[in-house]
Amino acid sequence: MIVTEVRIELADGKKTRNGHLKAFGSLTFDDMFVVHELKIIEGVGGLFVAMPDRELTDFCYRCRHKTRLRDCYCARCGTRLDENRAFRSADGRVKLHADTAHPINAECREMVQSAVLQAYAKELELAKQPGYHPRYEDLDEAEAGDPHNR
Repeated sequence: MIVTEVRIELADGKKTRNGHLKAFGSLTFDDMFVVHELKIIEGVGGLFVAMPDRELTDFCYRCRHKTRLRDCYCARCGTRLDENRAFRSADGRVKLHADTAHPINAECREMVQSAVLQAYAKELELAKQPGYHPRYEDLDEAEAGDPHNR
């Protein structure tokens, strides 16, 4: 399995409140399988690639309405929700999201991270040029014409 394409969309601070989100990306393996919604984030130790994820939910104990774990009150009935209902990691941090796709070993994670961060650096350089057009937007157009992408 090899990474055959990486597409990057720079965030430029427009899509993030705290400035830590630097870009979004998609990653294609063997010209056959694509993973969307990668995020490039600037953390304490530098840039890293966050995999696609989903927000974790549970149900209101009173009305059984589906609620996000980050919510303090039920959106349907207004009941105050237990703030300790979310899973906490060993360091005490609340787990609010779960990866939907991710590497299962360090070798694969390094391959993905290296390819994505190299593409990000290249996209930053391209963005400095006049007439810059992000290739990430072209991905949606190409997939729309693909009869196998339904």
